[in-house]
Amino acid sequence: AREPTEFTVHEGMCAYPVALFVEAVLTNEALQERFGDSARRFLDFMNKHLAEKHEEHWLNMGEGAGAYRFMDLITDRFPNRIMPHNQYLALARAFLVLKDVPGADPLMGQRAEQMARFFRASLVEQDAAFTWHYWDWVENGQPDHSGFEDTSHGTIDVGFAIEAATRGVVFTDADMKRFTRTMLDLMWNQSE
Repeated sequence: AREPTEFTVHEGMCAYPVALFVEAVLTNEALQERFGDSARRFLDFMNKHLAEKHEEHWLNMGEGAGAYRFMDLITDRFPNRIMPHNQYLALARAFLVLKDVPGADPLMGQRAEQMARFFRASLVEQDAAFTWHYWDWVENGQPDHSGFEDTSHGTIDVGFAIEAATRGVVFTDADMKRFTRTMLDLMWNQSE
């Protein structure tokens, strides 16, 4: 029998702008009259089809950190392994937006903070910058990782960190300066 192939990263990328809409409407009385019903339907959908759906795939990583893992499906290349940073962080970014929205599942805010802690713990300080791997995991009790993160997936990671810092969740202004140094000192070849 065929099994679905799903990517949490795509769900998160689609959910983020919808979450921004829901937050804007449900935290602004002037917008609720015109858009409130739509925003509540979107929120109900995300509570059920994102927060509830993924909970069975949650993995605690200790010290208040965690992330989602791949499902145990033959269509997943790494069943049950924790997802690469960009994949769980795309969903975490949408959860961050919804964490203080009335009617949002409180688990979304909790999980977003735990994912922020896991990603922050995965960052390596290199001079004034950060480096990090595309993927950090633990297999058979042994931590391991892939090669370093690439620019395209890194934009999801940094986008999450910006959202988290803006909302006062785990990431600080000093962390944002380190991400800036990553771009200017480690990635940019100084060519204009």
